[in-house]
Amino acid sequence: MTFTKLPGTEFEQHGLQIQGDPIELFEKALFPSDPGNVYNPPDLRPKASSVLMDAAQLIPNVNEPYEGSGPEIGAHEHGQDLPVYGPRP
Repeated sequence: MTFTKLPGTEFEQHGLQIQGDPIELFEKALFPSDPGNVYNPPDLRPKASSVLMDAAQLIPNVNEPYEGSGPEIGAHEHGQDLPVYGPRP
């Protein structure tokens, strides 16, 4: 099995292969270069100019609410606050 068949209905019916540098696709996608340091998680909200905008398939109760003509592809919706995980002050 290889990735040369992706995206395809055999593996992922709604798969979409996105080409591009993460820096061009996401607001602040700074990935750590030194795994020994503690970093804040990367901001995976897509940029307004990204092909990820409004391109996801709607999954009720999962990627709602959204703004625009559809949900974004990615971990978070553009323009919304990032979730807070862990202890809170």
